[in-house]
Amino acid sequence: MGHGSRNQAAHFEFEALADRVRRLRPDCRIFSAYLQLHAPEWLPTVAEVYAAGFRHLIMIPVFLFAGNHIQQDIPELLKEARAKFPELTIETGEHLGPNRLIAAALSDRIDAALRRAGYHANPREITAESFEHIETLLGSAHYSPAEWAVIRRVVHTTADPEIGRLVEFHPAATTAGIEALRAGAPIIADVRMVQAGIGRKAERFGCAVECSIDDPEISAAAEASGRTRAITAIRSLCQGLERGIVVIGNAPTALFELCAMIGEGVCRPSLVIGTPVGFVGAAESKQLLSQSGVPYIRTVGPRGGSTVAAAILNALCALAEEQR
Repeated sequence: MGHGSRNQAAHFEFEALADRVRRLRPDCRIFSAYLQLHAPEWLPTVAEVYAAGFRHLIMIPVFLFAGNHIQQDIPELLKEARAKFPELTIETGEHLGPNRLIAAALSDRIDAALRRAGYHANPREITAESFEHIETLLGSAHYSPAEWAVIRRVVHTTADPEIGRLVEFHPAATTAGIEALRAGAPIIADVRMVQAGIGRKAERFGCAVECSIDDPEISAAAEASGRTRAITAIRSLCQGLERGIVVIGNAPTALFELCAMIGEGVCRPSLVIGTPVGFVGAAESKQLLSQSGVPYIRTVGPRGGSTVAAAILNALCALAEEQR
């Protein structure tokens, strides 16, 4: 039962709501009635229910708050109906009130108003709309679903469609990466920025994300040997590595050293993500990675960076979570 209005538009909306309830509750026979100002009103509807052979009626007041209609007028109408139809059991449900679904509907109205004003408040909607733009700009037809998920995340992170075209995959890369994550394999990062970009996403699978670029022992050993800290850190962390994921997003020297270790047979990662950036050695180190014989995901040429490397790993984490 709604309030009723002389405005026909309000009547149409109420009947549309009643129709939706009918579709949701095919187990019930749903009648609509009005407190005042529009037919059918309450008592004629009760008479219709009784004439149809029903003997059990539930009245739901479609009123938002507990005002005078809920506290005074409707109880009087119920008393009158029960006296007129004593064989009909009439029960009442609660008015709408501060229900969580009403709060959710109001939140939805806020989002709609923000969108009309040019704002976006729902993070899922923002991401979905961004992904639609990326699909339009690049297209996913040339990639497997897993590869496209990685490329899409990279482009979304960088807002640079061109870098998506530079991402290259070993045929076994995504499968190897997902399996390593789900097995809780260690993750080695060349710099703290990569480690921070990965954050806790990989920890859901029990993967420890390690980086030693700024450890005092590494700094001392690098200074003593005359080699870079990136080389020294990768050599220290990857020595004897039989599985796991190595993520190199900044230092070409770290990737050169890792490829050398793979060639020496002293480590065999499950996957190497190689996106070091720069004009000196970056393109060459990534080319060497493609010849290493281990599964890899890399960017071609001098472009890349720590954010790209972390985005690739995070995309694999999302894929692993979906499979789990």
